[in-house]
Order: sequence, then structure tokens, then C-alpha cells
Amino acid sequence: MSQPIENQEWYGPRSAAGPRPPVPETEEIGPLRQAFLQHRAALLACAGLTGAACALCFCRAPGWGINVTVFSAVWVWCLLAAYRRLGVFQARRDVPLGMGILLLGLSVAWTANAFVQLVSRLGIFLLSAMMLLEPFCATRHWSLWTYIGAGFRLLAAAVARLPEPFVSLMRRPAGRRRLPAILLGILFALPLCWLAGDLLASADPLFQRLVASLLPTSLGLPEVLDILLRALGWFFLAFWALYCSLSAQSARPVPSDVRQPRKGPELTALVFTGALTLIYLVFCGIQVLYLFSRGARLPEEFTYAEYARQGFFQLLFVSAMNLLLVLLCRRRFQAGRALQIVLTVLCACTYIMAASSGYRMILYVQAYGLTFLRILVLWFLLVLAVLLTGTLVSVFRPAVPLLRFFLWVCLCLWLVFAFARPDRIAARYNLERFGPQDDVAACLLYELSPDAVPIMAQYRHSGIYSLEWEGYLTKSIPRRYQQAGIRGFSFSLWEANKAAEAYGNGQ
Repeated sequence: MSQPIENQEWYGPRSAAGPRPPVPETEEIGPLRQAFLQHRAALLACAGLTGAACALCFCRAPGWGINVTVFSAVWVWCLLAAYRRLGVFQARRDVPLGMGILLLGLSVAWTANAFVQLVSRLGIFLLSAMMLLEPFCATRHWSLWTYIGAGFRLLAAAVARLPEPFVSLMRRPAGRRRLPAILLGILFALPLCWLAGDLLASADPLFQRLVASLLPTSLGLPEVLDILLRALGWFFLAFWALYCSLSAQSARPVPSDVRQPRKGPELTALVFTGALTLIYLVFCGIQVLYLFSRGARLPEEFTYAEYARQGFFQLLFVSAMNLLLVLLCRRRFQAGRALQIVLTVLCACTYIMAASSGYRMILYVQAYGLTFLRILVLWFLLVLAVLLTGTLVSVFRPAVPLLRFFLWVCLCLWLVFAFARPDRIAARYNLERFGPQDDVAACLLYELSPDAVPIMAQYRHSGIYSLEWEGYLTKSIPRRYQQAGIRGFSFSLWEANKAAEAYGNGQ
């Protein structure tokens, strides 16, 4: 059985008779694979730098902070450098994705809210996956499911190529094997030197004093081995992610063809969307007549407070369901003029329902205060309205790349949300409106992150949570800031620590 061309060039001939005749490649694969093999050493260096940065940033890190920002910068730089070597770099496509990853990484260090950090890290992963796919595939009209399928195919291809970096290093010509030999020697030297040093330090007090001066923290052999294994795990995770993904894409990129879905008859969509639209028109009429008129026409058995301060989560769910419904009709049914009109009316009703949900939430906030979850709900309503607008435009203009529109809208609005520090907004609103009451103090202490501390430090609480308030500002925040260290440094924690010090000094 003949060997593929990439395996022949990679591993070299198997016998002295010379390599077998190469198997012809397509024009798309051939030059790309040739560029990969030509710049293999540079790509290995980029992957090694990425792995080293990953190990230094995340091995036994005390938390998420500036380490995510630093690794994001190294990851993006190495990817862009690799694309330049492979000849697939396009600034218009790759730079915005790289900037999105960098800003998401910075948002992790900007806030101390665990949920915001989690979503930002997830965004970094998704944008990185797109950045590994887009230079090699025509993705403009891909759907979400096409992206997911391509991601899994790329993952399978990258896993299949895990041994390639080591085989490449070990099968280089005899005169060029110094680097793998050095790396292998270092790998053996680290545990042996540590074991010998630990034993000699216990045998001689002067040598022990010298070792203690060089390594202030005394670590036993099990802990050292744990650190080494964790560091190697982080290193190879990033190393393989970069190198094997590029190797898989250069040899056999994920197919770019998009299979158009079979569309159903327009009449089917008209029946169920028309029925829903009639219900929505009645409901929206009630909202305009009673809710937005501030209850001027409400029956006597209803109070405006009881009527308005409920139902926002149900309306939020229906609004999101309507967005998915319009997307389904756009993709799975033939869209004639009649369906376009019905979907336009349905979107208009969804706008009113989203406004009703937001208005109810605002009334609820005015009565009971602001929390992170309530700010998140209002943010989601804004995102939903913008996405619904883009979806409605795509009903009349099917050529609009809707997935890209969704991506950039969600990314930009999420960055605004993350950098705004919603916990601080909630703390400022509650303290200015209600003062440091017991309910407000409980919310600040147990529901909000250290983002709220600079606002808390401007007040003194004398209620039932006074001891918790003092201990949180004078002990918990400084201790958490010290534990974060350099890699877990957060701008929010730094500001919180400064505010806590000023509070403790009575300033």
C-alpha cells in the first residue's frame, strides 16, 4: 500500500532504495503541506513557546487573572506567526479574532467575578477554535452546526497526529539531533538533581543552608514530582493544541463545502407562525393598554405593583423562543412574501414583549434593589433585541452571514458587560438608594464579588452584619489579594485591596 506524501516527507524513506514515488496531491493541499514541512522548525518553536507559557501561567496557579491575559497574548502571537510562515495570514480576518481573544483575556484580569471570568474563558476557547479553522476553510456561510462538526473533525485529526512532533525530532539527520538530546537530558536531570540535592541537604547543614538560600521554599520530592507532572501536562496540552492542529489542517483541511438543508413548504410555517402571531398581538395590546400606561386602566381588583413586578422571566423565555423560531423558519422553510410579513409582525411583537420584560425588571429593581443576575437579565434583553434585528434583516436578505453577526454582537456586548464590572454597579445603586441596611449588606457580602469593595469601603455598617463587614474589608480582601500572587493578579483585587487598606486606616 502506497504511503501518503506527507508521511514520506515526514518520516523519510524506509529503505536504501530511496523514497517511493509520491502520491499526487491536490493544488489546495500540496503547497500548504510543503510550507508546513519547510517551516517545521519554526512551528515547533511556536508550539514550544505556547506550551512553556501555558505551564508557567497555569501550573498550580492560585486563580484566574493576569495569567490568562499573558497566555492569550502568547497564544495569539504564536498563531499569527505560524500563519505567516504557512502563507495563510490575512489581517482582515485574523487580527479581529486575535484582538477578541486578547480583550477577553484582559477582561479576566479586570474583574474578580467568577461567572464573568468563566464566560470570558469560554469565549477565548471558542474564538481560538475559529482561529484554527478559518485560515484553511471557506467559513463565511457556515451554520453553527457546521462549525461544531468541523471543530470535532479537527479535534479528531489533531489527536491522530499526537506522535508527530516527537517522531519528527527523533528522526532528524544525525548532525541535527542536538535539540532532542538536550531536552531529553534535561527531562532526566530535573528529578535526579532534586533527589540528590534533597538527600545531600539532609546530610550536611552547610549545604542545606546554601540550598535554602537559593530555594526559600523547602519542597519535598513528592511535591516536586507533582509540580513537574502538572507543568508537563499544561505544556503538552498547549503544545499539541497548536502544533497538531496546524499539522492536521495543512495536510487535510476540514472540508469547506456547506450542504444546503432541504426546505419545507411555506404554508406549514405560515400556519404555526400565524397562530402564534395572533396570540402575541393580543398580549402586546394588553401590555400597551395596561402596563405601559402605568395601570391607569387596570381593573379595581389589580394593583399596579402586583401586576407589573412579575412575569419578566416568562417573557424573557418567550422572546428567546421567538428568536429561535424565526431562525428555524429562515433556514428550514421557503420564505415567500407572506411568510416574511408574518415574521416581521412576530418580531415586532417580540420587541414589545422584550420591552415589557425589561420594564417589569426595572420596576422590580426600583423596589428591591439591583443584583448581578438582574443586570445580566437586562443585558441579555439588549443582546436579544440586537440579534432579533439581524435575524429579521436576514429574512429579507438571505445572503447576510448571520452567524458572524451573532458572534461579533455577542463578543462586543459581552466585553462591555465584563469591563463595566456589574457587581460594582449593583453595589453603588443599592448603597446610594437604600444605604448600608442589613439586606443590602447581606447582598454585598454574600452575592457580589470583590469588584464591589471600593464602593463598600465608602460606608460603615452598624447592623447585624457589622462583624462580617469589618472582617471582609480588613481581613478577607487583603488575604485573598496576597494569595492571588503575581500570576493570579487581578486589577479588581488590587483596587479592592487598596480600598480595604484605606478603610482600615479610617480614611
